[in-house]
Amino acid sequence: MSSIQKNTLLIVGGTLQQGGAERIISVLSKEFLRYFAEVKIVLWREAPMFYPISEQIEIVSIPEQSEKKNIVGHMKWFRKYVKQLRPDVILSFLAPFNMLSLVSLAGTRIPIYIASRCDPRYDAPNRWWRWVRDGIYHLADGISVQSEGNKEYFSKLLRKKVSVIYNPVFIKSELVGRALETPKEPVIVSVGRLNKVKNQELLLDVFQEIHCNYPNYRLVIYGEGNYREVLEKKIRDLQLEKYVSLPGACADVLSRILPAEIFVMTSDYEGMSNALIEAMTLGIPVVSTRVSGAVDIIRDKDNGRLVDVRDADGLKTALIEWLEHKEKAQTCAQEGVKLADRLQLEVIVQEWLRFMKVDIKK
Repeated sequence: MSSIQKNTLLIVGGTLQQGGAERIISVLSKEFLRYFAEVKIVLWREAPMFYPISEQIEIVSIPEQSEKKNIVGHMKWFRKYVKQLRPDVILSFLAPFNMLSLVSLAGTRIPIYIASRCDPRYDAPNRWWRWVRDGIYHLADGISVQSEGNKEYFSKLLRKKVSVIYNPVFIKSELVGRALETPKEPVIVSVGRLNKVKNQELLLDVFQEIHCNYPNYRLVIYGEGNYREVLEKKIRDLQLEKYVSLPGACADVLSRILPAEIFVMTSDYEGMSNALIEAMTLGIPVVSTRVSGAVDIIRDKDNGRLVDVRDADGLKTALIEWLEHKEKAQTCAQEGVKLADRLQLEVIVQEWLRFMKVDIKK
C-alpha cells in the first residue's frame, strides 16, 4: 500500500454532465482517494450530474455557495474558499475553468495543475482568446495534454510545463476483446456528444450513400447534445428515419455496441476520445478522422483506419473496405484490443501523480 504524502486534493471542473473531461474526473477522483486523505470537487456551473462520484468525495457548487450571481463574485468566493481549505494541490479541467481558477488563485502559492482536454488550437473561440488563455496558463505549475500534437501547439516556454497523459481504458477487464466473440449485426455505431465539432452530419451524408448499396445496415449514434434537432432534421431530409437512430446517452452503451460491425468517429477535432479507446479495446473495427488523440493510438490499416477531417470520399472508402473485407477488419480489431495493456487505469493514475509531483513511496 502506498503511503500518503499529500493530504488534500481539490479537483476543479465545470459540471459533471456527459463529457470526456467529466468522465475522467469521475474515475480519477475515486482512484485518488487511495493516495490523498481527502479529495474534494468544486464545480463552476450548476447542472445535473451524469457520472457517479464516490460518496467519500464532497462536491461543492460555486453558484450554490456564492452569494453573488456574477462571475467576479464567484471568483472571489472561490479564492476565499481555497485559502481557507489550503489544499496541498489543485487539479483543474477544461480551458474556461482553468483560466478562472488560475486568475482567481494568483498569488496564493498553492500548486495548480491544469488539464487541457481538447486540442488547444480549437478550445478558444478566436486567436485573441488563445493569446489570453496561453498567457494565463503561465500561472500554472503544470499543464497536461492528451497527445503529442497538442503539446507541440504550445510555445517553447510553456512546453516545459506540459506533460502528455493519455486517457485510461475505462472498461472492465472482462469486456476487453468481448466484441471479437460477439455475433455481429448489420450496424455501424458512433458514440459522442451531439454537437457541431463531432460532425455527425458528415457521417449521415456518407451513410446515405452507403445505405444505397448496403440497405440492410443501420446507423446508431449514441450521445446527447445541442445538435439533436439539427441531426433529426437531417435524418428526415435524407429519408433515413427507418435506418438511423439517436438513442441518447446510455449508461450501458458498451454492451449495446458490442454487436456492431464498425465504430466511426467523424470529429473535426478532439483531445483524446474515450469512446474511440473503448471501441478499440472492446474489439470493434474503428474508422476515425485524423484528429489529435486518434493519430496517437491508431496505426492506419494496422489497428484501425484514419481518414482526413471532413473527407466524405475517404470516409466512404474506409467504411466500404471494412464492409467488404470483414476478415481484414477483424484482424485490425484484434490489434486494437492490445491498447488495453498500454492504457491500464493504474498506469495512467501513476502518470497523473507524477505530473502533480505527488511523492508516493512504495
